[in-house]
Amino acid sequence: MAVVEAGDVALSGWAAVAQAVDLIRPNVPPVGIDSQLAAAVEQLHFYGNNAYSSGFGRDRAKDILVGLRTHALLDRAWILSALLARGASLGALEALEKLITSVEGSR
Repeated sequence: MAVVEAGDVALSGWAAVAQAVDLIRPNVPPVGIDSQLAAAVEQLHFYGNNAYSSGFGRDRAKDILVGLRTHALLDRAWILSALLARGASLGALEALEKLITSVEGSR
């Protein structure tokens, strides 16, 4: 399978989580993921099982996003594409994007 970024669809998080090989530079090993960011993606995936609906899952996801913002690791496109690689539904990605927006705006 070949995946190409186009327009406003960034796939760097997807590529990192999927350990994708860059076909332009196939001898360059896949980029690793910061351990804190990798743990956050796993937790976000876990708490997104109900598409971040109101309650516990959404509250925990928001806490994780606040922590990422605090450590300057909150990158909307990277996180959303990483969750895409983990199999997040469109509804979950849309809800997570709204959560990210709320966290970015609460500085």
